[in-house]
Amino acid sequence: MDKNWSVPLILLDSLPATTSFLVAVSGGMDSVVLLDVLVKKGFNCQVAHCNFLLRGMESDEDAQFVQALANHYGLPFHSKPFQTREYAQAEGISLEMAARKLRYQWFEELRISQALDWIAIAHHQDDQIETMFLNLIRGSGIAGLTGMQLIQGKILRPLLNLPKVEIIRYCEEHGLNYRTDASNLDVSFKRNRIRHQLFPILETLNPSFRVNISETMARLADVEIQLKSEIEKVRQQIFEEDGNSFRLKLDELRKHPPTALYLFEMLRPFHFQGSIIQEMVRAMDGEAGRQFFSATHRITVDRDYLLIDPISSESDAM
Repeated sequence: MDKNWSVPLILLDSLPATTSFLVAVSGGMDSVVLLDVLVKKGFNCQVAHCNFLLRGMESDEDAQFVQALANHYGLPFHSKPFQTREYAQAEGISLEMAARKLRYQWFEELRISQALDWIAIAHHQDDQIETMFLNLIRGSGIAGLTGMQLIQGKILRPLLNLPKVEIIRYCEEHGLNYRTDASNLDVSFKRNRIRHQLFPILETLNPSFRVNISETMARLADVEIQLKSEIEKVRQQIFEEDGNSFRLKLDELRKHPPTALYLFEMLRPFHFQGSIIQEMVRAMDGEAGRQFFSATHRITVDRDYLLIDPISSESDAM
């Protein structure tokens, strides 16, 4: 095995031989390589494939390819079609977000019903960096800049620290067949624009940008651990809970500069954006009664408190 695989495979090598996986396989190179690695290491695997019905006959051919792959390894195969466009419209979200929500919910249902230990996902280093840029563009705290986690609940990403070039090398050396999803070249998707347009520019500036960004993200992950600990200490001092409502003590909050940072992190569960947080900080020293809204909650600036209440109806947000 190539020495460059040592970092991601340390995680797999630490698992008992009896560990079981639900392996998410799209049919693309990354997931085909992940499945081959897990099978060759002797783990108990089952294959899960999502058909999002977005590419007509190609989607059906992907499902057939993955089923044949599962048969080749002698593994149980699970496949499910999703009405992705209809779901995205009903929820008012993008196709990318709809597909993500649908697949992870189904994966967890399958893992439980099949009594499996982990859900294995084939995200790799390039995916990680793309996620960081997506979060940066949307506006993110430190957590968003650390990217995806190697272990997240029952989700395991064994290849997360592996460069894409190593996945390509493994695929070629082991003669693995895979499907090519034409939508991965569609630059109308933000992730694809980052992959196909931004990354080549960054490579001209520094061919090692992936390594450097990955190392920076790892350092930010360490910072986030310390920040979470500090935020939790302060939260316990200044938050008062009353059922579904909360009160945040302004005098105590002011003792912990920078106020906007603490407020941003503590209000994250209530879905308030960074720009609103800045306005809120300014309003804390103004006239009481000003209100701010997220998609789920309302904050009222009182003389001594920020009052946080759930939005119970459309009229609450008017």
